[in-house]
Amino acid sequence: MIVASGANDIGNYAKATAYCPGACTYTRDALNDLKGHIDGSNSLTIIDMNLIYDIFNNFPECLVESEMMILLSKSVIEDYDEMIGPLFTTPVTINGFSKTPGNNPNIELARAMVGLEQGVFDQVFTADIYSDYPQHINQWKFNSCVTFPGYVDPPSDSSLNHSMLILANFKDPDGMNPYYDINGDGTSHALRPTGFYLSPGVSQVLLFLKTLLERIII
Repeated sequence: MIVASGANDIGNYAKATAYCPGACTYTRDALNDLKGHIDGSNSLTIIDMNLIYDIFNNFPECLVESEMMILLSKSVIEDYDEMIGPLFTTPVTINGFSKTPGNNPNIELARAMVGLEQGVFDQVFTADIYSDYPQHINQWKFNSCVTFPGYVDPPSDSSLNHSMLILANFKDPDGMNPYYDINGDGTSHALRPTGFYLSPGVSQVLLFLKTLLERIII
């Protein structure tokens, strides 16, 4: 509520109620506006799309506020891939582009999508969210994945189980480990790769001995 004095000569107050939506309301509206722009039901300006990028960039945690927000985010990305083409595969995005507004012409929509996909990558593709909504995340991938180095095709038979032992009982190598302070504790840790790669959209379960859990950093 906004209160202003001096409304009249007898010292009363003039009152007005202002609606101030929260960050996640802005994020939901941004998703709906972007979806409408992609399917042609509305038209966004350059300023609108730059603002949408800023919303996704500043409030990515809102993308996992609810199951509805996850599904809405997913549908926007799928619509963009189908109707316009995956990021980094279309003529205006194939060579990459700056995320700074005004540095590249006609990429405002792509910039907004980069903001959305980065937010989904950071917030949705996590162990906690997967445990809550595996049905929405398993086998979901960005179609732009095929343009990235190291892309791995999905397995021919996803029902097969693969396992291997990891040699994890040796010390860190001499010199500065490239993953020094990777977990923020000021210590150095060597990588212990599993030996398997995951293709986009594939989930993996890692099993460890209970006695090792407090000594493992993932």
